[in-house]
Amino acid sequence: MKKTWKFYLGIALFTYSWIPYIFVFLIMPFLSFTTTEALSISSVILVTAEVAFAISIALLGKDFINMLKAKFKSKFSKKEVKKVSNQLVSYVTVLGLYFLFYSGNTLNTYRSCTLLRLS
Repeated sequence: MKKTWKFYLGIALFTYSWIPYIFVFLIMPFLSFTTTEALSISSVILVTAEVAFAISIALLGKDFINMLKAKFKSKFSKKEVKKVSNQLVSYVTVLGLYFLFYSGNTLNTYRSCTLLRLS
């Protein structure tokens, strides 16, 4: 990828296209605008962000898009998960059932019910 003026302008527009979202969703709610003003300002700002994003993608080209896709795929791809042994699963299950049935409240409730039946 050649680093000409198109590249630098594309990177600048790409960076700019993310900044309005931060402003609209994180800063603007704390400013004292009426609902009409807030909607008008946020609409204009977000439309300019989308236009800047589209122009930046057109300037940067397919190589940049493929580079972004590769980075996202490497970050969000499924990694191998090691299998947990059956013995560990059975221990966790037994402990869970133990705490479920023999915790203080459940045991006291069971005892009070049986005492009521016996009375």
